[in-house]
Amino acid sequence: LHHTIDLIRKGRKPGYVIAPASLLDETDGYVSGLRFCWLERARRKRRTANHTALFINARGSHAGRNAYQRAVSQAGLACGFKATTHLLRATFACMLLARLEHLASEGARINPLVVVKVLLGHEHVETTDRYLRAIAVDAYGTKGLTFHRIDPRYRSQLPPETVAIETMPAGVRLVF
Repeated sequence: LHHTIDLIRKGRKPGYVIAPASLLDETDGYVSGLRFCWLERARRKRRTANHTALFINARGSHAGRNAYQRAVSQAGLACGFKATTHLLRATFACMLLARLEHLASEGARINPLVVVKVLLGHEHVETTDRYLRAIAVDAYGTKGLTFHRIDPRYRSQLPPETVAIETMPAGVRLVF
C-alpha cells in the first residue's frame, strides 16, 4: 500500500512523493518517540522548539540541509560506498528507467522516460535526460540490477554482457 504526500518543491512549486505505508509507520514511530522526546527536552530547557518541522535536531530546532547530507553520507559509509542525496536520486531514476524499459520491452504500453520525468517532478524531459545521460545495465534483466555512469570515451571497454543506455529526449536508444 502506498500514500501520496503533497509537498513544496524547489522553487516553491507544488509536488508530491509516493511513500510506502511502511515508511509512514516508521515516521509515526519517530514522531511519537524521538521527536517527542526532543521537543520535551527543548521545552524543559526553555528553548524555542519548532513544532511544525517534521525532522528536528536534539535541540528542538528544524534539521538543516547539512544534517540530511551527513546522515545519508554516514549511512553510505557504513554500507561501504559513497552516498549523497543527489546520488540516491540519480540512482532511483536510473533503476526506475531500467525497470520501465524492461516492462516496455515485454509489451507494457508506457513511455519510460516520461514516467521517470513525472516521478522526479521535472517539467521538461531534457531535465530528466541530465540524470540519465549514460547508464550501463545488466543485459540479463533487472534482477540484481547493476549500473554505472559511463563516460562515452570508455563505452568500447564495456564487457559484452553489458548494455549502455543513453536517454534522448525522444526516447531511449540502446548502444551496443
